[in-house]
Amino acid sequence: MDFNGNRKITFYNWTQFLDQFFIPVSSILMQHHFIMSCNYPRKVKIQKLVDSNETEISIAKVSLFSKTKNRELVFPDIIIPQEISLE
Repeated sequence: MDFNGNRKITFYNWTQFLDQFFIPVSSILMQHHFIMSCNYPRKVKIQKLVDSNETEISIAKVSLFSKTKNRELVFPDIIIPQEISLE
């Protein structure tokens, strides 16, 4: 917040929003390389190491616009963070 009590940063609930459209990548913390292409928008190639085998996975649950109103995407819900306490 600034000196007038106004929030300078807005936090959005991206996890909840993106969960509508995408399947979580299993063991994502073990993956180090992600390759995406506009030619295959629902697929991602993943690798654990730069010289390991690529695995292609599908990450899309549904068509991106099937759950939107009038084919317009809207921002996810705003998250109001808790204030930091001295305790």
